[in-house]
Amino acid sequence: MTDIPAGFTRLSFNSAYLGHIGPFHEGRRDGERIVALRLDERHMNNRDIAHGGVVSTLADVTLSFALVTADPAVQGISTVSLNTEFLGTGRLGDWLEAEAQIDRMGGSLAFAHGRITVGGTPVATMSGVFKLYRRTAS
Repeated sequence: MTDIPAGFTRLSFNSAYLGHIGPFHEGRRDGERIVALRLDERHMNNRDIAHGGVVSTLADVTLSFALVTADPAVQGISTVSLNTEFLGTGRLGDWLEAEAQIDRMGGSLAFAHGRITVGGTPVATMSGVFKLYRRTAS
């Protein structure tokens, strides 16, 4: 299941862990950045729906990616707190799309929230607090 909708490209924001779950993709709709993931067999739980850990990982990636791309001085992020509220399910082959909004970016902490959908139907909402690592002037 590798069909990727037009307008999406592979996300460069990656790590060894994310490589096991992804690939993640990014695109834009109505000026908003979207992070997406095609669900495959690796993502299913024993009830044949997306595992909550996969949905939570997409939430974390989406919020982090929004913050990193919002400020070029941010060179890294650590998740301090992540809340994910599960509202629906993702099934094999579904294309999960996640959007984030930044609530506040301070000097060392940032706050963001967002939602995950399948075909416009809510799967989850998320919010988080993140530690920002900024480039220092040299």
